[in-house]
Amino acid sequence: MKNIKELEQPETFENEVFESIPPEVQKYAEMHHIESKFINGLLRQTKPLRILELGVAEGGSTCVLLNAIKDRPEATLTSVDIAQTCYQYPERPVAFCVDMLYPEGDRQWTLYTGVDFSEICADFEEQSFDFCVIDTAHRHPVESLNFLCALPYLAPDAIVVFHDLSLFVSQELSIFPNICLANKLCFDTIVGHKLKPSDRQYLIDNKGFCNLGAVQISADTFKYVQNVFDMLYFPWSVFGTNLDMKPILAAVRRFYPPEQYSDLSRAYLLNFSYSVHGYFSQYIPDTELLLHFRCQDGRQTIFYGAGAACKYLLGYFKKKELTPPAEIWDRNENITAVDGIPVSLPPFIGGGKLDEGEMLIIITINDGRVVSEVKAEISVHYPRAKVVGTGEFFLAYVFDEIESILRAEV
Repeated sequence: MKNIKELEQPETFENEVFESIPPEVQKYAEMHHIESKFINGLLRQTKPLRILELGVAEGGSTCVLLNAIKDRPEATLTSVDIAQTCYQYPERPVAFCVDMLYPEGDRQWTLYTGVDFSEICADFEEQSFDFCVIDTAHRHPVESLNFLCALPYLAPDAIVVFHDLSLFVSQELSIFPNICLANKLCFDTIVGHKLKPSDRQYLIDNKGFCNLGAVQISADTFKYVQNVFDMLYFPWSVFGTNLDMKPILAAVRRFYPPEQYSDLSRAYLLNFSYSVHGYFSQYIPDTELLLHFRCQDGRQTIFYGAGAACKYLLGYFKKKELTPPAEIWDRNENITAVDGIPVSLPPFIGGGKLDEGEMLIIITINDGRVVSEVKAEISVHYPRAKVVGTGEFFLAYVFDEIESILRAEV
């Protein structure tokens, strides 16, 4: 692979190749035309054999990549998108633009949808990519996790391109609230020679910022990759999305030293605790983080509170295939059941029999003051029960998932 510093400025190199893409296809590209020309020029000069694209959407950039290698049948593109339909065109499949450009299909291209790269990376054990484009969720730390999972599969001198480096200064700030630094954080943290578009009008249009950049992998990238792991402690904004951390944790555990895997695990837990309790709440001590339970160990589980938090947690139990609670306690006598689970007054209120067995009681109430009062009340009547709030349950369950991966054999 050519040294990125020795290339002609990519956005001015062989523009006629890029311009051969029909306008009706180009219009779907979510990149500025200078950025697309930049990628085209990089590919035309470096001539990579195996290209990896993480994040596809309509497929506008996919068309740029395929078009740039169309005269080199030995070159291939592998595209991966966690979605199956386009976020801007939910009625259309991911990469629908490619069908417009190549209605008969393209033998140089393989598309994976509905999966994260970490879920399929084992399929590429005997291969390495020498060019990679990362343009995924723009929610920290998704791009950083994409990079860490892809890095072991990149050639020693591979080039990695990141898009939307300056999303935080654009009009789209209102569309992507509080997530606009994700790509820039990752790109700026990676050590390696870097190159960005230098077109004057492009920079003026973008308030002086480059929205796309390329970095070339080197020995220093691996030597200083700890920088990326350190940056993972920066506040996350992925909770509530469809990100599955299990395959990501497994991939990082497999390819990186234990201390770096520990950094990812700790950053995950820390940010999860903040997302549940808020950034200005009291720090949760390690004794709470180390609370291990799976609700599958024969211990009777009871929810206290039949409101919105109860319904949310029941949905979470169903999604994770956990044993549902035996019953739900609530002081409102008018509620008799939630999702088919019986609701009754707490036994110490309704005069029922007190069970002295080992119970797990999850207080499904959002008001922290009320949770503290209920905890104190329950501890008097059920000294052997483990009583936790909803937030503590989530922390414990997530930590247990991480620990199960840590304990698993490679």
